Amino acid sequence: MQFGKLRHTIELQNFNETKDSHGHVERGYVTYATVKADARGQYGMESAYAERIESRAIFRFVIRHRRDIRPQHRLIWKDTCYGDRTFEIQYAIDMRGDRRMTTILAIEIQNNNDNV
Repeated sequence: MQFGKLRHTIELQNFNETKDSHGHVERGYVTYATVKADARGQYGMESAYAERIESRAIFRFVIRHRRDIRPQHRLIWKDTCYGDRTFEIQYAIDMRGDRRMTTILAIEIQNNNDNV
């Protein structure tokens, strides 16, 4: 991987629970790293479920090596053409085993706000 190909920006996030000053628990995703990545669409699929069409886009992101990425995390792709896109991380692996690059396979979370 040539480092010049890392031209996209992604935010890595994990789910966090914190208490505010009144003791109420606040839950949500918190960004723990902003990194450069190579983003490539792998494939997509559509399925019919409960009279709705559900589409899923699978992407592969390659970043400089990190060991702290987990499947329960998510990422936000700061896409200059389509705006911010949210993905659920399926796995993150050092494909070559040389601790230089980490490959992330992620599924885009579709925000369908249809009232159909």
